[in-house]
Amino acid sequence: MKPAALALICLGIAAPAWGQERPTPPITLPLTPPEVDLPDAGVVDREALLKDFDSAFHKMARDRNAEALAKYKAGDYPGALAAIRLAHEAAPDDPEILNNAGYLHHRLGDLEAAERFYRRALEVSPKRYVAHINLADLMMAQAATPARLGEVADLLRRARAIKGNHPDVIRRQAQVADRQGQTEEARRFYRELEQVGPLKPAALLEIAAFHRGLGEEEEALSRYRALLASELAPEEAEIADQARLAVREIEIERTARRFGWSGPEAEIPAQARALVERARRDLAQGKAPEARRLLEEAVALAPQYAQAWSDLGALHSAEGRLEAAELALLRALSVDQGGPEIHARLGRLYLGMPSRAAEAPLFLGRALEARPDWVELNLSMAEACRAAGRLPRALVHVERYLEGRGSQEERAQILKAELLRLLPDAVQQIADEPEVDPAKRSLMNTLKSARALISQGRPEEALVRLGRLPEAERGAEVLNLEALILISARRWAEALVPLERSLALDDRQGEPYELMGQALWRLGQVEPAQAAWAKARARGAVGAALSMARLALAQVPKGWGPLGDLRGLHHLIDARAHLKDHLSARAPAWAQQQARALKSEVDGRLTALGIWAAGLLAVVGFVVWGWRRRIWGGEPLSTLIADHPETGPDVQRVLSAVRHEVLKHNTMVLTGLVAALEAGQPAGDKARHVCRSLFGARRGDEGVYGRLKMYAEQLRQIGRAHGVRLNLHRRDPAFKALLGGFEQLAAVSSELARVEALAPARQRRLIRRLEQAVPLLNEIGYGELRRLLDQLRVLTVDAALLEDIFERTLREPGFAEAVVGPLHLDVQAPLPIGVCIPRGAFEDILANLIRNALQSGLRSGQGVDPGEGGTPVALSIGLGVELDVDMITGLERVAFLVRDRSPQRLTAEMLQGRFIEDGLGLTVDQVGRYEGTLDVRVPDGDWEKAVVVKLPRVYNEASSEAAPGEEWA
Repeated sequence: MKPAALALICLGIAAPAWGQERPTPPITLPLTPPEVDLPDAGVVDREALLKDFDSAFHKMARDRNAEALAKYKAGDYPGALAAIRLAHEAAPDDPEILNNAGYLHHRLGDLEAAERFYRRALEVSPKRYVAHINLADLMMAQAATPARLGEVADLLRRARAIKGNHPDVIRRQAQVADRQGQTEEARRFYRELEQVGPLKPAALLEIAAFHRGLGEEEEALSRYRALLASELAPEEAEIADQARLAVREIEIERTARRFGWSGPEAEIPAQARALVERARRDLAQGKAPEARRLLEEAVALAPQYAQAWSDLGALHSAEGRLEAAELALLRALSVDQGGPEIHARLGRLYLGMPSRAAEAPLFLGRALEARPDWVELNLSMAEACRAAGRLPRALVHVERYLEGRGSQEERAQILKAELLRLLPDAVQQIADEPEVDPAKRSLMNTLKSARALISQGRPEEALVRLGRLPEAERGAEVLNLEALILISARRWAEALVPLERSLALDDRQGEPYELMGQALWRLGQVEPAQAAWAKARARGAVGAALSMARLALAQVPKGWGPLGDLRGLHHLIDARAHLKDHLSARAPAWAQQQARALKSEVDGRLTALGIWAAGLLAVVGFVVWGWRRRIWGGEPLSTLIADHPETGPDVQRVLSAVRHEVLKHNTMVLTGLVAALEAGQPAGDKARHVCRSLFGARRGDEGVYGRLKMYAEQLRQIGRAHGVRLNLHRRDPAFKALLGGFEQLAAVSSELARVEALAPARQRRLIRRLEQAVPLLNEIGYGELRRLLDQLRVLTVDAALLEDIFERTLREPGFAEAVVGPLHLDVQAPLPIGVCIPRGAFEDILANLIRNALQSGLRSGQGVDPGEGGTPVALSIGLGVELDVDMITGLERVAFLVRDRSPQRLTAEMLQGRFIEDGLGLTVDQVGRYEGTLDVRVPDGDWEKAVVVKLPRVYNEASSEAAPGEEWA
C-alpha cells in the first residue's frame, strides 16, 4: 500500500482501476499534510513520512465510505457510487469498503461487480460475517445452479460458525436446503429457527407455507393461527391477509375430504403444490425470474393445476407480457371454470387491454358473484363498466366499494364524481334505495356467495362459509341452504336433520319440503317423497312439480325402448301433467328451461309410440332398398369401356386371358361330354377330366373356375380405380352367362366325378344341368366376350378424331411461338372407317409423326418469326387417308399420310435402319406391334414428303363381312 500511496502523491495518477467503471480523475493531496511536522532541514525520516501518508489516506477512505452510505440512504445513488469509488481507490484492500462497494452495486443492480467486490472482501478478511451473508443473498437472488446453491450453503455454514445460531443465517440455510430439494434438511433448519427465539411474522409465514407445501396441514395451521394471534404492525397487514387466505383454503380442502368431494385440483401432485409455494415465496422476495421458472415447472408437471396457471398469468401480467398472461389465465379458467380469483385476474387484465376492455365486466362480474365480500374488486368492476359505457352499473359498484371502506377511497371518490356528472339523476336513484342493516347485508352477501359457489360446483367452500355464521344467524334460510349442500354431496340422510330444524322454525315453508322430497327419493322412500312434494306444492314451491315429473319418468321401465314407454304410458301421462303445472307457475328461468326440455322429451316419447310402427317399416324398406341396390346396382363392362377408353388395354388383357384360359381350351369339351352321356357311351374318364380341369384336383385348388373368379375381381379393381362399380354377376351379359354356367356346373361337380355310379334318373338330371350350362358358356358367354374384345380392338376413325390429334399436338409448349397454317385434310377413303388398333396407341403414333414433321419444319426455318417486320413462312402439315387393297390376298389396309414441306431428308431405309431421332424409332416399334407398316413417299405431290402408316381395316358389327383376324392381343 505504501509504495502505491507514495506513487499516487508524487506522480498524481489514480490507484487501481474501479472494476469495469470508466477511469476517474486522480486524487491529489498536498505533499505535506497539515498535521505532519517535518524534521530539521537536511534530515528526512522516510518511515515516519510514509506512516503519516498512510494515516492520511486511511482517514480519507473512511470519510468517503461514510459519505457513500449517507448519500445512499438519502437517495443520491450516483453520489454514493462516486464516494465509494474514491474510498476504494484510497484503500483498495479495506474489507469494510470492499463489502460496502459490493452492497451498493448489489442494490443498484450491478450484480456482477457486486459479486466481485464481495469475493475480494472475503479474500482480504475471510471471517467477515456480513460479506458471507451479502454474497449468499446475491447468489440466491439469481437463477442459481446446483453448484452455486452448494456454494451458498458453504457460505452460510461459515457465517454461522462466525456468528453463531443467528436467526437470519438459519432461515437462509433452510431456504437453500428447500431450493436444493433437501426437504428433511430444510425441516431441521426451520425447527432450529423456531428454537432460537421469537420469530418475525414473515419467517413464521414462511415456515407455515413450507409445511403446507408438504401436505402437513396441522403443522401449517398451528403457525398460521399463531401468526394471526400475534400483534402485527400496520406494514405487516399483507402478511396477515396471506395467513387468513391460507387458513380458509385449508379448511375448504378439509371439508371437501370429509364429504367426499373432489375439487378441480384434487389430483394435483404434492411436488407441483410445493413448486407453487416456493414460487410465491420467491415472488414475495422480488425474485420474479426464479418464480416464473418454478411456475413453469409446476404447470409442466401438472397441466390440470389451475392455481399454477393463474399465478403464472398474474406474473406475466405484472411483467407486461399481456398475451402470455391471457393464455395462461384462459388455461386456468378451462381447468377451474368457477374460480373467482381467475375471473378477477382475467377481468383486470382485460381492463388494461383496450382491445379487450369490453369483456372485462363479464369476468369481474362472475368473480363478484362468487365472492361479494371482495370489496376491492368493486372498484375494478366500476372502472370496467365505465369503460364499457354501463355508467349506472359503474356507479352502483363505486357505492359498494365506498360502503366497504376500500383502501383507495380517493380514487373511488374521483370516479364517483365523474359518474355523477355524467348521470345527474343517479343521486336521487341511490337516495331512493332503502337502507339495509349492515348485519343483514353481511348475511345476504354470505348466502349469495354460498349459492354462487354451489352453482359453480364448489359446495365445500360454501359449507365452510356458512359454518362460520354465528348460531343466532342460522335461521331457516341458512339451514335450507346447508341441506341443499349436503344433498349435492349425496349425504341425503344427513340433509334431513337441518330440514327438520328448519320446518320446526316455520312449517309454512315450501322449500324444506321440496328438499326433503329429494332426500327421501334418493334414500329409496318413494311414497314419503311424493307426500313431501305434495306438501311443497301446497305451500307454493314451484319446483316440486318438476321433481314429481322426474319421479314419474323414473318409474317408466328402462331398456325396453318404445315397448317400455308403452308399459309405462300412465307414468308418461302423469309426468306431462306435472310439467304443464310447473310451466304455468312462475318458476325461475333455469327451472323453466329444464321443464321445457323434459316436456319436449316426454312429448317426443309419446309421439314416438304413434310413429314407431311406421318408422320400423321405413327402416325395413330402406334395408330392402339398400340390399336391392347392392345386388342389382353397378355397371357392365361396356359402360366402363365407353366412359373410360384408357382402361381398354387392361380390360382387353383380362378378357383375352379369360377367352384363352377359361373357355377355349376347357369348356369346349362339355359338348362332347353331353353327347356321350346322351348316347349312353362310357364317359367316366371324360367327366372326371372335365371336373378336375374346371374345379381342381384337390380341395382348395379351384381350377378354371377359380381363375375366372380371379379375373372377374381384377376387372372390378380396374373399375374401382376409375370410380365405376362393376356388377359382373348380374349386369354384364358376358360374365353373367359365364359365372352362371360355372355355378350350375359347380352344383353337380360331385356327380361329374362319379358319373358311372349314378342311377339313370340322376344321370338324366345331370344331363339336363349340363345342357343348361353349355349354352351359357360356349354360346352366350363366349359370344358376348368376343363382342367386347371386338369393341376394344376396333377403333373407328373419323375426321374429327384426326383434327383433334393435330390440335392437341399443336398446343404443346414447344410449338407455342411457331407460325403454323391450318391442317390440310385429304380423305380418299370412306369415313368413318375401322382400324385394328387401340385408340391410345393410334393417337400416340399419329401425334409422334405430326410432331416430327413440325420440328423438321422449324429446323429448316419454316414457321419462325424473322423479326424486324419480316413475314414468316408458315408451317404446313397435310393429313391424308387412303384405302390400300392387296390385289393378291384381298386384304384391306387403311393408309394415313402425314405430309410436310420440310427439305429435311427422310427415307424408308432410314426408318427401317433406325437412323432417326425425335421418337420415330419408338413409332416404328409401335406400328409393328399392331400388324402395321411405316413407309415414306418422296416426293408426294406438292409436298416434300409423306410418312405413311398402314393399319389393317376392320369392319364394324353392322357389316356382313367378318373382321380380318379372329383374335388380337
